[in-house]
Amino acid sequence: MLFTVSGWNIMQGLGQRFQERFPTLLPTQYNRQRFVFRHTNQQRSEGSVRAFATGIFGRFDNVEFEPVPENDILLRVKVLFFVCLK
Repeated sequence: MLFTVSGWNIMQGLGQRFQERFPTLLPTQYNRQRFVFRHTNQQRSEGSVRAFATGIFGRFDNVEFEPVPENDILLRVKVLFFVCLK
């Protein structure tokens, strides 16, 4: 599934609303010591986190994203759930 323009706009708008609602928690300047961004290896997940970061900080090119682990059990709980059912 591809990440769409409307999906980008939704996530960017969500980031903007978070920033507006919580300005002391989410300052407009990115700081690696304060924020950790992760996504799965799915294109739509990466697009979502980049759009969200753009909404918060005005851009994403200065934001550092954590590398996607090979066996990501934190963000891909669904996979773990199905393995446990077998």
